[in-house]
Amino acid sequence: MEELPERHRPIVEQALACYRSARPVSLEERETDGHAWSADALRAFAAHALQHADRAE
Repeated sequence: MEELPERHRPIVEQALACYRSARPVSLEERETDGHAWSADALRAFAAHALQHADRAE
């Protein structure tokens, strides 16, 4: 997380919280884990990750 730009940290922290949670998730919540995800933040992080994945090759 220290190397991740500050603007991407909230979406990654949200994803990690969902991943680590032991809270039961209903069928209705499975797609989003009951969270309101920011499409803009997800797209920005995906672009960042793809850009850095290309550099790692």
